[in-house]
Amino acid sequence: MDEAAGYQIFRKAPDENELVFYVRLEAVLEYIDEPDQDGLYTYAISSIRNENGQESFSGTSVSIALNSDATAPGAPSNLNLELVGNGVKIEWQAPAYTEDITYLLYRADAVEITNVSGMTPLIHSIPQTLVIDPNPSSTEHCYTATAVGAAGNESAPSNYAYEDFGLLPVSGITVI
Repeated sequence: MDEAAGYQIFRKAPDENELVFYVRLEAVLEYIDEPDQDGLYTYAISSIRNENGQESFSGTSVSIALNSDATAPGAPSNLNLELVGNGVKIEWQAPAYTEDITYLLYRADAVEITNVSGMTPLIHSIPQTLVIDPNPSSTEHCYTATAVGAAGNESAPSNYAYEDFGLLPVSGITVI
């Protein structure tokens, strides 16, 4: 609003029963709230006007409810590798969770993976706890997986598994 000198934000946290004054903002049009706990938050806003040394407030806007989810899921566990006819079978156990999650699979030229920061996932959006790497690498033999929650929060990596495959399966065949 062009004539607004600021805004008041009202918020209802998951453990509260009604909207309450939360923060006053002077001449800004954006505010990022980073709640301490996950859950459903409800927000409304009113404008502040200053004129002739007096201050007035508009009525509050229509409220909007948003789910805050800053907590990453737990890490997958018991990751195991098995060389199978169509590649490398990677299987793990799901973490305890209360939300829908998918998984990312990482592979590296290392004997261990303890951090995936800066790494690019080999396979994205895996919906279950088993995946086949159909194109095993002759140099990258270490794998790990992470869980990803609905808000995009990524877990710590699972245990890593390293297997120095002596003979990889055939990656393709052409019959003429």
